[in-house]
Amino acid sequence: MAYHLSLSLLLSLLLFTYFPSNSQSNQFCEAGIGYDEVGCGISSSSTKLLIKGGTVVNAHHQEIADVYVKDGIIVAVRV
Repeated sequence: MAYHLSLSLLLSLLLFTYFPSNSQSNQFCEAGIGYDEVGCGISSSSTKLLIKGGTVVNAHHQEIADVYVKDGIIVAVRV
């Protein structure tokens, strides 16, 4: 029992060290600060992501598709 608890504490400590909770993407914006302003949300530079051959799933079925994401918003899905 003590070994299991020690292992759990060690793993938790490693996770908190490896994934710091105070990163820019985990912070909330204060009232009165715009989302695109420095220090609030994502940076002002545009982020783009193309996922090719991903599995797109909805309530009725799943299919393989390419998904284009810009600034955290899905812009296009091509089957």
